[in-house]
Amino acid sequence: MQPSIIKSSSRLSRKIDAWHSGLIKTGYLRTSAIPDLSGKRSKSNQDHKPAAVEAIEFNQSIRAHTLQSLIKTNLVVLDHNLAKVDFDQQVIDVDLLKVLLPWIEQSKSVIHELHLATMSKSPRAWRFFMDWLTKSQCHIKSINLGHTALNLSRVKDIAEILQDSTIAVSRIDLGQSEWQFSEMKAFLWMGGLSRTTNLTRVALGDSKICDHSLRLLIESICHETASIQVFSSGVVQLSKLSLNHLMRYMLTRQNKLLSCILSNQVFGAECSELLSRLISESETMRNLGIINCWIDQAGFENHSGTKGCIPALYVESITAGQIQQITDVLCRKGYEVNQQISRHRVRMTLQDKAQRTESN
Repeated sequence: MQPSIIKSSSRLSRKIDAWHSGLIKTGYLRTSAIPDLSGKRSKSNQDHKPAAVEAIEFNQSIRAHTLQSLIKTNLVVLDHNLAKVDFDQQVIDVDLLKVLLPWIEQSKSVIHELHLATMSKSPRAWRFFMDWLTKSQCHIKSINLGHTALNLSRVKDIAEILQDSTIAVSRIDLGQSEWQFSEMKAFLWMGGLSRTTNLTRVALGDSKICDHSLRLLIESICHETASIQVFSSGVVQLSKLSLNHLMRYMLTRQNKLLSCILSNQVFGAECSELLSRLISESETMRNLGIINCWIDQAGFENHSGTKGCIPALYVESITAGQIQQITDVLCRKGYEVNQQISRHRVRMTLQDKAQRTESN
């Protein structure tokens, strides 16, 4: 039996070494790849250089003990810049957070992207995490709300986090979160967008929001007190009223949006004409993305003879025929294809701008 035990131990050791070597190269820690470290002691790891973890993805739920065992081995250390902490498939509980959060705090790590996933399913875990966040002074650049089911208490938590200059969140993605009208109204009334010091980017993701809530949100983004510079509709379809309001705002000199990405939107005749005008008349926009949108061709061509102003465009369509119609109009505005990503996706820039870049 002894040779069999030695062989099994040797095989496990090789597996750990291979995993550790890969982690050193990538810096990407996936929980599904963590080997059995229950018998691994820190004293035996003196010959191993700790792997710097630059991103954590809980793509498989693990127990707090597993994470604790990993930390105790000294095989890994957290980088001061964590590109991502994604709770993804994790069943989040307080026990896990009691291990993970002190590790992050002691490492003084800045989290560039935080994905909350299903944290709201555990009220205790949500409260523990929010309390830690406000006390730890951890800097988080971007928050994705994941599958958060909002209520007034959680709305208050999110608004306070966005307004905390120490946490300094600059981007919020609503993810697949669910909002009632009363919750969106409370969020905006609490200054969720207007009283923030660092927030400049908002993405709707695949959130569940009613038209009335979207109207309030778009009006808040377009308000003079907001400081949003980048907006993405995600796959959330805006109503005709909200989309027109957004387009008219971007046409004004008071517009603060520098980049806008519109996906899966329906541009009626009036809105298609506003889109054409925006491309030709905007004095502030730098980037505009139009992804899988239905555009009224007649309305879009109303201003096709006027020269474009927005420096960079990204266009994506379901069919090659649709994108050809759009790019033909844009070419008449002085644009040219800068990058043909695929038959259905192109990047376009103004011809004279491209020529100036080449000459320099």
